[in-house]
Amino acid sequence: MWGAASPARDTIPAHIHGQVVNIQAGREHYTVLLRDGSVVSWGDDNHGRASAPTVSNAVDIFVGVDHNYVLLANGNVQTWGLRGFIFGTDNTGRDIFSRLWFAGRYSMLIGAVAVFVSTIIGLILGSISGYFGGAVDMFIMRFGEAVTALPQLPIIVILMFRFGNEFGPVGGMVLIMALLGFLQWPALMRLVRGQFLQARDSEYVVAARTLGVGQVKIIFRHIFPNIASAVIVSLTLGLAGAMLTETGLSFIGFGITEPTPTWGNMLTGANNSIVLREQWWRWVFPATALVTTAISINLIGDGLREATDPRARGR
Repeated sequence: MWGAASPARDTIPAHIHGQVVNIQAGREHYTVLLRDGSVVSWGDDNHGRASAPTVSNAVDIFVGVDHNYVLLANGNVQTWGLRGFIFGTDNTGRDIFSRLWFAGRYSMLIGAVAVFVSTIIGLILGSISGYFGGAVDMFIMRFGEAVTALPQLPIIVILMFRFGNEFGPVGGMVLIMALLGFLQWPALMRLVRGQFLQARDSEYVVAARTLGVGQVKIIFRHIFPNIASAVIVSLTLGLAGAMLTETGLSFIGFGITEPTPTWGNMLTGANNSIVLREQWWRWVFPATALVTTAISINLIGDGLREATDPRARGR
């Protein structure tokens, strides 16, 4: 044997006794058929592909990438190695189950970072606008309305088309996070502003001002805990929305591109009628994971709202 060194693959086992009449190779493993009808495998035993059964009447062998087949003299076939994939494979033979988990990590990471960026901007601008009012409120609200008027999806598509490939997979992911975060904060800003307008004239705020408490402390120690429940619900909806937006962008080819998996680009092949009809597992499992995650996030948000709302605890 010669070629690239691999200790498990290139070390011929010493227990091969007899004349070899057929030898075939898979992925990092070999299988041989001996003249006495027995078979021997060695190499990387991932998925059990090098664990040959004990037979004495084999007449032929067939070896794939991760699986082996032996034809017996009585016409039966024995197999060992990879038994298949729980969710099947895609058009290039990749395991959908493992890609589904990795795709979930990337999809949720993109949504979480985008929501984090939009939350920071929305909380800061909304609290300043609602607490101080006047000219500051007028300027921030007009700026938020200008951002809201921008067509978000076309802007993201154009920028991803222009710069997505230049930045590479990681840079494209960071770019889509930033775009989603910087374009989705006005809704949270208006919510926070409305809550602050309602709370700034409350009795506990007036009492804190009378006692000489600083404005920053009033905002963060007195008003924020009373509006946290509404903000949490908005954050969960924003997280689910950001994930769905990223999925839509990846589905049409302007989001995260292959080979990095996301639920969106896993659904890309579903726009083929043959895939929809005959290869249902390629789109049913990613779509189910996406819908289930979005619903779960909304339910978690409702639970957090009930847990953090002082009025709900009072009931």
